[in-house]
Amino acid sequence: MVKAKTEILTKTFDLYPEDSMELGLLCKFGIHRTFRAGYVFINEGEEADKFYVIVTGNVRISVQAGESQVTIYTAQPGEIVGFSSLVEPRLYKGTATAVSTIEVLEFRSSDLQSKMQTYPRLGYIVMYRVSQFLSQRLLHSMFETMSEIVSH
Repeated sequence: MVKAKTEILTKTFDLYPEDSMELGLLCKFGIHRTFRAGYVFINEGEEADKFYVIVTGNVRISVQAGESQVTIYTAQPGEIVGFSSLVEPRLYKGTATAVSTIEVLEFRSSDLQSKMQTYPRLGYIVMYRVSQFLSQRLLHSMFETMSEIVSH
């Protein structure tokens, strides 16, 4: 798992050979977890204290819309879910459900934030990638909304 952990973190956080210290810190704090299909590991509205890097499988991100749970995104290996744990008010904005059996690396945000203060380059790397993922998801949502408007 060490090699797989190193590979997925290098890909997810777009690390370079000179980022070996940051990679080592991420490897140290990432805990390998396996969740079965249908398992909900993030609940919308709950306190956000962890985030996850998807290693294998897909994760359905959904939000409550009236009486329904609406899928807004399907995250894939190499993507981050639960990044609300890194920014105020630290409440999950959606629900994350394993589509199939998945493997993830779980990070306690309090542990990582402490290291990000001590090692500013680590903080830069993590928050830069989080901002890229947020931008991608926002763009995805915008295209989905536009498609719905055009089809009506």
